[in-house]
Amino acid sequence: MFEAFQRRRAAVAQPAGLVEELRAEFQHQIGELRAEVEQMRADVLPVAIRERELEQRRTAEAEQERRQAIAVLLDRYLVAKWKQAVGVGEAFDGFARAMRSRLPRRQISRLGGLARARSAFRRADGMFLSTAEVAALQEQIAAEEYARYAPGGRARAARAQRGSDGRFLAHG
Repeated sequence: MFEAFQRRRAAVAQPAGLVEELRAEFQHQIGELRAEVEQMRADVLPVAIRERELEQRRTAEAEQERRQAIAVLLDRYLVAKWKQAVGVGEAFDGFARAMRSRLPRRQISRLGGLARARSAFRRADGMFLSTAEVAALQEQIAAEEYARYAPGGRARAARAQRGSDGRFLAHG
């Protein structure tokens, strides 16, 4: 560079040749700078590309790990729900099996026979009364109980006059 400076100083004495020489010198320096810039680009660009690729790879790996974690959690959830559904299905199946199967002989006799016979109403011939007959009988008993204690009913019977057959006589 110092040599170029001295050439310029010497050229100052010759103005016509100075412009040409300076232009040539500047073009030479511009060429060197362009070569240096290209070398820098060649050195820096691959490093930047490598760094960008490395960052993209890290991001992709992190995304893959996140998806795998979600898949594991979803798998666990689905397995738990599947086990729950299996339990519900088995309960329905057991209920359906119980409804289709016959009761053992002992249980039939206990449920329909002896247990019912203890609290059931019967006719004089030993047959069970129907539900309608039991309801009518209970209404009749309730009406008799009401008449027994109602004012003017059987409570008055102690003072009432009776006929020879035991019936009450009408007031007259």
